[in-house]
Amino acid sequence: MIRTSQILSGIYIFFSLIFCICLNSYNKTLKSMQKEGFTSLEMITANNDKALKYFFIALILVIGGLFLGFFLFNTFSEISESKDFWITVSCCIFLIILLFLIIKLISIPILVLILKVTIAGGIVLGIITSIGSN
Repeated sequence: MIRTSQILSGIYIFFSLIFCICLNSYNKTLKSMQKEGFTSLEMITANNDKALKYFFIALILVIGGLFLGFFLFNTFSEISESKDFWITVSCCIFLIILLFLIIKLISIPILVLILKVTIAGGIVLGIITSIGSN
């Protein structure tokens, strides 16, 4: 169980680092689009809904990371060697850092855009519903 959780952590860390690098690059693209005057909806739907794809991948990575962290913390009771202990501690530290990094990177432009569009859509839907019921 210890080796399995360490291997899964290594795979998670690798893919999460690649995702964070790509997400950071896309955030720069979104910020330049915002400076050019694109609307929130145009920014979300740009590049084949890339912002939504990044958001859902981030959501999957955060949920997966939380489950992986749970399993890593449970393996501490099974550790018998010093080497396994330090590998597991390192995996936990990297996991926590990456979870915070993913949340920070997704929340700055993409989550704000999604919330703006959702709130605007809710207001428009509310207005249409109230007009239709009168």
